[in-house]
Amino acid sequence: MNKIRELLELPDTLHKSAESLKQENLPHQVVKTIANELQSALEAADLKGLVDRVEGLEKLSIYLYNSGYHAGHEDTVEGGYTDVYPEDMHTYHDDLVAELIQEQKDE
Repeated sequence: MNKIRELLELPDTLHKSAESLKQENLPHQVVKTIANELQSALEAADLKGLVDRVEGLEKLSIYLYNSGYHAGHEDTVEGGYTDVYPEDMHTYHDDLVAELIQEQKDE
């Protein structure tokens, strides 16, 4: 996900580079053109929308895990149960859920 965010920020970085080249009286138009083309391609690919959807699925996965954790705690002898408050249902156990998702990807 971080790589996609970096890619989405690349056109702005290129525009800043073009401006610094312009200030140094160096050819900057090529960098600006590349930045504009990249921005157009990223908008066409709708990567921002993809990132938003994936983040929504991650939050939903965490919520579902916590719902199961909360619902099944009375059937276990788990000594380390922590009550998950409703406002934390989308964030608590996020590291554990990320680990489970990564294990599934690796199989």
